[in-house]
Amino acid sequence: MLTPAVVPETGPNRGCTSRWVGPEPRIGNAERGVAVAFYLALVTRRCLELVGHRGSIIVEGPFAKNSVYLQMLSAATGCYVAPMVSATGTSQGAALLVSGSVISQNAAGSSLVSQKPETDRWAEYASQWAEICC
Repeated sequence: MLTPAVVPETGPNRGCTSRWVGPEPRIGNAERGVAVAFYLALVTRRCLELVGHRGSIIVEGPFAKNSVYLQMLSAATGCYVAPMVSATGTSQGAALLVSGSVISQNAAGSSLVSQKPETDRWAEYASQWAEICC
């Protein structure tokens, strides 16, 4: 488990020192990749909490292709998380903010898919992470 803050000068855990809980995985291995994806999803959750987020979460850009990130974000927030797979996510996001509507299909026409994990262990991890963070 990787705790915040990897960049201690900024973000919702400003002033905290990042550390590994348990042995630090080797750079480049799958275990480290999962730990980093979890870290990023949990920092995202904290940012969403700080701005008073409610409802579904639509993810665009490179994170939309990271199923581990998407599943942890869903487990941590308890919200429906949907990836946008189009290359125009930023403009679609801006349109959503202006219109207040919900996009049910991406630019290519395929339906969005929820990224909720099939086990509660992800939510347990998120709770433990929140408890040990500064």
